[in-house]
Amino acid sequence: MITSILSGFDKTEKSECGIIQPWKYSDFNKSSNKKIIARGSGLSYCNAGAIENGICIEMKNFNRILDFDEKNETITVETGIQIGDLNNFLIKRGWIMPVLPGYPTITTGGCIAFNVHGKSQYKIGTFMDWVDSITLYHPSHGEIKCSRMENVDIFNLTIGGMGFTGLIMEAKIKIKRNDCQNLEIFKIDCENINHAVQIFKENVEKYDFVYSWNDMNSKGKSFGRGIVYLEKLVSGKTYKDINYKNKLNYASDFPGVLNNLTIPLMCSTYFYSEKIKTKRSIIGLQRGSFPIYGKEVYYYLFGKNGFREYQVLFPFESWENAVKEIQSAITRINISVSLGSLKLFQGKSHNISFTGNGVCLAIDVKATQKSLQFFKELDRITLENKGTINLSKDSRADSDFVSKIFPAYNSFKQNLFSFDPEKIFYSDLRNRLNL
Repeated sequence: MITSILSGFDKTEKSECGIIQPWKYSDFNKSSNKKIIARGSGLSYCNAGAIENGICIEMKNFNRILDFDEKNETITVETGIQIGDLNNFLIKRGWIMPVLPGYPTITTGGCIAFNVHGKSQYKIGTFMDWVDSITLYHPSHGEIKCSRMENVDIFNLTIGGMGFTGLIMEAKIKIKRNDCQNLEIFKIDCENINHAVQIFKENVEKYDFVYSWNDMNSKGKSFGRGIVYLEKLVSGKTYKDINYKNKLNYASDFPGVLNNLTIPLMCSTYFYSEKIKTKRSIIGLQRGSFPIYGKEVYYYLFGKNGFREYQVLFPFESWENAVKEIQSAITRINISVSLGSLKLFQGKSHNISFTGNGVCLAIDVKATQKSLQFFKELDRITLENKGTINLSKDSRADSDFVSKIFPAYNSFKQNLFSFDPEKIFYSDLRNRLNL
């Protein structure tokens, strides 16, 4: 075991943890009097795979494909496998992972633990909608097979359970046949943030993926101007597999260059550069599956102090009011927003996962005291407009706020305690959320 300082992806939380990197399943059974938590690629913004003075079990050595069942349209994998590698394997065989997170080096176990969504949640749901079964290990319970038919309560508790039920060792995932190995991308300029939502509603059924980039620093009626991306799977020869590397964990010791002056300039430059580029393009599906890949410099610009993200889902009926309040808060606090992005959602709520119906908005800002003030305002707006936040993207929400916005908070907490009264699987995130 080694000891290291682990940080969340946004760099705002740090913990000193012991780290072990087991090679075989029998290593999981070694006793310890410390709290433990699984860790994938360490790309959760909230440092979910870390526990101060505890032990992090890195899952990267458990990365095999165990079964590829074309007849039943499933693939069974160890959960340390990175989603980009799995995607490469499937695409060249005429299949596709229906739900992909934003970055290729995120592990399958991380996708399950946070019930992630992709670029088209509105049409294909979240990760849990495509998981058939899982194999879970917990020292007090041993190895548990869970599915929609077997140990259903544990299955539902584990998906979106943030790693608190144990080590997710294997997963059988439903996949989709896909003979289209390219991605056709159309770009539409939007006048403001509500115009973007209008474009979404007109096109969401016509395209495979719909999302946007929005300039949250623009004033007045142009607030949230931006680019809507409409993507469709199309036939054609694919590009070669990409050997994905995790470029997001590279820390910088520099102070960063983004501030209240440079952020609006950066956003304005991006907006106009996208406007003059061609409105239609075709790229290989491996490349197009992860739009952040290759653009990591954006995160480096924040420097050693990092950034914060607020991802919130507002019901359709409260969306316009929430946006007005957010615009007012940005002006009143005088904070620059480095990223705004939208998606549409639909679906049922699940424990304290990021699910539901409405408009999803992601906001990035530089990590400062002013950002905490701004996020407190966003908490108020979220609560008053019946919104839901993405806990995987939030490194500072407390249990009082989370319990108010998630109706299932208390039942989720009680079910976790019933399953693991000793709280063997623990993290700094679980401590902060009082679970």
